[in-house]
Amino acid sequence: MASAIGDRRLAAQASIALVVTNARYWSGVAATVHRELARWQRRAQAIADPELRALALGKLDGEGFHAQAAAMLATGAPRAQRETVTQAIVALELMFDYLDGLSERPSKDPLGDGELLFAALK
Repeated sequence: MASAIGDRRLAAQASIALVVTNARYWSGVAATVHRELARWQRRAQAIADPELRALALGKLDGEGFHAQAAAMLATGAPRAQRETVTQAIVALELMFDYLDGLSERPSKDPLGDGELLFAALK
């Protein structure tokens, strides 16, 4: 009986946490993510090299949801820092996705090139 009460209490707490997180996301984080994705889209369109531009735009189009999902973490940041935290999360996720795309290109030394590309994340 006590276990069932504890389980219901835990389920209620988890439900409340989910509602609070969603409220924080949709009331502020989502708008920042949208602005940041648009800003990075404009920057990607300005890449001079057509192959790199296509890669960046393709990653944004195909994997932009990764940044939206990762930005859920910003809901735990204090309100005063939430926008800055969201911007950082979006930038880091997009950088990772872009580097991942670069590392998938044909190369004479794929492991060595991958290590060089991802060295900035160490």
